[in-house]
Amino acid sequence: MSDVLLITGGSRGIGAATAICAAKKGWDVAINYARDAEAAKKVSNEVNALGRRAITIKGDMTSEDDILNEDIESKFDSAYKIEMYLENTDAFEGDGTLLSKFGLEIRDQATLIVAKRSWNKATFGTDLIRPNEGDLIYFTMTKTLMKITFVEHEQPFYQLQNLPVYKLNVEAFEYGDEAIDTGIEEIDEVELDLATRVGLTMSGGTGNYTVGETVTAADLTTAEVAAWDSTTLKLSVVGLSSNFSVGDVLTGGTSGTSY
Repeated sequence: MSDVLLITGGSRGIGAATAICAAKKGWDVAINYARDAEAAKKVSNEVNALGRRAITIKGDMTSEDDILNEDIESKFDSAYKIEMYLENTDAFEGDGTLLSKFGLEIRDQATLIVAKRSWNKATFGTDLIRPNEGDLIYFTMTKTLMKITFVEHEQPFYQLQNLPVYKLNVEAFEYGDEAIDTGIEEIDEVELDLATRVGLTMSGGTGNYTVGETVTAADLTTAEVAAWDSTTLKLSVVGLSSNFSVGDVLTGGTSGTSY
C-alpha cells in the first residue's frame, strides 16, 4: 500500500506545489479545496501525469491548525486601521523596487514595525492579542495586499526608542479563493476581481441586486454578487457555499431582490 498525503488548500499556491512535489517523491495525494474545483482538478491531473493517484475533496477547512496555529483556509471579515512603518528600505527583498522616483512600490517582501500600544488601541474591544501569521495588510498608497509570514512577538520586544513593538515579515498576497468581506469596499473588491465567477441567467422576479451583497437560496446556499445586468438579467456571483439548482429563487440580503 502506497503512502497517501492529505493536503489542505491543495488547489493553489504552496498547497498545489506540495502536491506536485509529493507525487514526484512517490506519494499518492488527496487534495482538499474550499471552492475552486477546477483548480483542484488541474492539480489532480498533474499528479496523475506523474504516475501517482489523486483525489479531490471539497470541504470548508476554515479552522485553526493546532500544530501551526494558523488558518488552513482563510476568511477575512474585519479590518483595523493601524499606523506602521517600513523598518529599512535598504533591506527590502524581492524583484521589485521599494522606493522609486514615482513613489512607493511593493512587489514581493518587506519588514514592517507596529507599536504594541498602536495595535492594542486599534483592536480594543476585540479578542485579538497580537498580529498573526496569515493576517493581511492593505497598503492604501499602493492598493496592495500583503500577507504576514512571521511576527516577532516574544520577549524581549524589538525596541524603537524604548517603545515595545511587533516586527512583521510580509510578502505579496497570492489570492486563492479566500472570502474577503471586511466591509471596506476597496479591500473587498480583491475577491470580486479575482475569485472564480459563476454566471446565472435569472427570470421571473423584480428588483436589482447590489454588487457585494449576499444572495441566498431556499436551501440556504449562499453566494456574493459580483455583477448584475438588469437588462439581460445576467447575475455573476463568487464564493458559492454550495451549488445552486435550476429553479432556485435567489434573494438579495441587502436589496431584497428575488429572481
